[in-house]
Formats: sequence, C-alpha cells, structure tokens
Amino acid sequence: MKPNHVDEIETWVEQLERFLSVRFIDRELGRDLAQEAATRLLQGWKRGESYVNPRSWMFRIGRNLAIDHVRRKLPTYLGNAEEFPPKDEVQAPEVPTWQLGD
Repeated sequence: MKPNHVDEIETWVEQLERFLSVRFIDRELGRDLAQEAATRLLQGWKRGESYVNPRSWMFRIGRNLAIDHVRRKLPTYLGNAEEFPPKDEVQAPEVPTWQLGD
C-alpha cells in the first residue's frame, strides 16, 4: 500500500467514522477522530514508515483516540488543593468489623 491510494483511504475514513459514530452517538466526533487517524497514517507514510495493514493500523489509532477522548471527559480525583477540605476536617472511614460465627 502506498500513500497515493487516496480512494482507499477515503473509504477507510468513512468506515472508521461509522464505527466511531455508532459508539459515541456523535457523528461529528466520529468524523473528527477518523480524520485524525487518517492524518496520522499519512504522516507516517510521509516519514517513510510502512504498515503491513494500514487500514487496521488506522482503525487501531482511531479506537485509541476515542479512548483518550473518553478518558479526558471522565472526572478526575486529582483536582486543585483548594477543592479538598483541610486535613483536620477529614475523618477516616470506619473500619468494618467482621464477626465470624461461633
């Protein structure tokens, strides 16, 4: 596969876009991530990299981009220090006591 196969890349982008859009229910996000994956494929070719299966590689990159997007949207527990109460106000959780039968 050489980078001059534009028609095949366009087909792969459409396939990846559908794949991602179904999972996100957001066609624009699916389109953006598919375009980014195709851009990375083309950049790799420009650097002289070769791929055994470029379509598969592009799908893997698209999936990884989608995972990264979801991770960025998840709440994080490492916020600003001002968000946490002072140490003297924090109470340790109760330790459960296990009572075994006789």
